[in-house]
Formats: sequence, structure tokens, C-alpha cells
Amino acid sequence: GDKIYVKISCLKLPPGKYSLVVNWDKYNRGTVRTDKNDFIIKMEADRDVFFWMKIGKKGLANRIFSFSDYNTDLIGKWTARPYLNKEPVKVSEFMVD
Repeated sequence: GDKIYVKISCLKLPPGKYSLVVNWDKYNRGTVRTDKNDFIIKMEADRDVFFWMKIGKKGLANRIFSFSDYNTDLIGKWTARPYLNKEPVKVSEFMVD
């Protein structure tokens, strides 16, 4: 199925324990989903972390009657809000239509 991906690149992380959390916020609805990835860095390093959210398609009959391939709850403006060890990092906005 279709997915929305968020890639977070952490550069030159010093050794330590890290927790990366992404809140998936829908406009006018708040946080719909939260994903988390805990990891340990032993030596200073860069780290890429990927998060994704599936966008489920409707069945054929529902697509015909709604004129949309996707669940209408997913359509609209979204914001991915990542936090590294509870500190906010770059926010990404996107549209599902």
C-alpha cells in the first residue's frame, strides 16, 4: 500500500542514548499517531531514521461512491513533529489529497 515517509538525519551525534519520537498531527484534529525509535551511539556518528505511515486505500465500492481512493480521514494538511530526547527538531508539513 501507499505510505508517507519521514527521514530524519541526525548529524555528528555524540556517544549516548537517544530517543527519537515523531508525532503525526492532522490539522484541526491534533496528534493522530506517535512513533518512537530508541538507539545508542557508541562513537560520534551520523544517523538516519525513517518513520512511515500507511495510507490505506478503500475498497472498490467505497471508492466509486466517494470518488476518492483513500480514507477521507487522511485527506488534508498534516505535520510531522519530531523530537530528539524530548527536544523539538525540524517540522515537516505535507498534504494528502
